[in-house]
Amino acid sequence: MRALVGFVAARGYSLVAPATALAKAAVVADERGLQELAWAVESASVVVLALDERNAFIIGDAARQAGIRDVVDAHIARAAADRGWPIVTSAEAAPKWRTLGLAVQSLP
Repeated sequence: MRALVGFVAARGYSLVAPATALAKAAVVADERGLQELAWAVESASVVVLALDERNAFIIGDAARQAGIRDVVDAHIARAAADRGWPIVTSAEAAPKWRTLGLAVQSLP
């Protein structure tokens, strides 16, 4: 994670992390993983997107139209689609996003 955030920061880019995805990652993370998540969120290159009353219905509607039933996946997909940015994910998860027509950057 540090390598990815460092790569992005060195080029003046940002990473967008939907809050729902951070919460899902925190559920399965061990102590070291939680420290890495906290470090990433504190980085100036990482922007956390809230799920709030302003975007909850927009995300839900877009998810329904795309056939997405998981709120985390819907939040991620909407964030990527709105920006035209790729979803950075594992090689195993990449096909799920590609079937939705989203660009993907796979990590080893």
